[in-house]
Amino acid sequence: MNTIEIELQPMRIIFTPEEKYLLQIKTWLHSEMLEKKSSFYYNFTNSNFTDDNFVCYVNDNDEAIGYMQFAFNEKYTHIDLAVVQYEQHRKGIGKMLLDAITEKVRLQGTVVLSLMCAPKSSAAKWKKLGFKKFKEVDNHNILRQNQYEHPWLYKIIVPNRKTTRKKILENYIEVWTQFEYKVYSSKLASNYRWNITTFDSPIIYPVDGEWKVKYVKQGIVIYEGVIKRFKQNSCRYSNFLVVESLG
Repeated sequence: MNTIEIELQPMRIIFTPEEKYLLQIKTWLHSEMLEKKSSFYYNFTNSNFTDDNFVCYVNDNDEAIGYMQFAFNEKYTHIDLAVVQYEQHRKGIGKMLLDAITEKVRLQGTVVLSLMCAPKSSAAKWKKLGFKKFKEVDNHNILRQNQYEHPWLYKIIVPNRKTTRKKILENYIEVWTQFEYKVYSSKLASNYRWNITTFDSPIIYPVDGEWKVKYVKQGIVIYEGVIKRFKQNSCRYSNFLVVESLG
């Protein structure tokens, strides 16, 4: 009896949204929705994906069984979608996709990842992968309006500067997790402070652009005002304070 040998391709991560893989993803997404295995069905068009916003996991049978879509914004990258075929859950595929994205965007300059958890129950899975939730939700314009229905999580992916409790410093940056006008009216103490006498790693922290920041160099106030206008902040129009150099 003749036997038919099938040569299997090794499982791999790919960033190119080839049409055959997108068709496979569409097919099982739709099937899972009909079978009520999942409430998620994203009826996308192929043009939604590019080499810069897509990654998928392809198994030994050359089948795409998981994918993520993300948005690269230089210093931070937002993960928009993360979906793994129902039968392939709990096999570490999500972690492999996340690791692939992390390595790709870190090489491009990203220092922090963010995402919105939908469904809300997925937060526990992301936290196991190193994500943290924003602490100061009540003082954040966007998050408090959404009532934190879908937790907004973040993960810093590079070594970063830790805060200090030292009060007497000549060189430091401090942040108030309050809107600037509230700080002035109530004379609140800052919530976070970083010693920048030496500067060998960046400051990275999730913020609201309307919060107050103060930058002091050799005892002289260089800047005091809202974070979104702080020139040293390379992510001032996003949800993160990122200071990599002081110029």
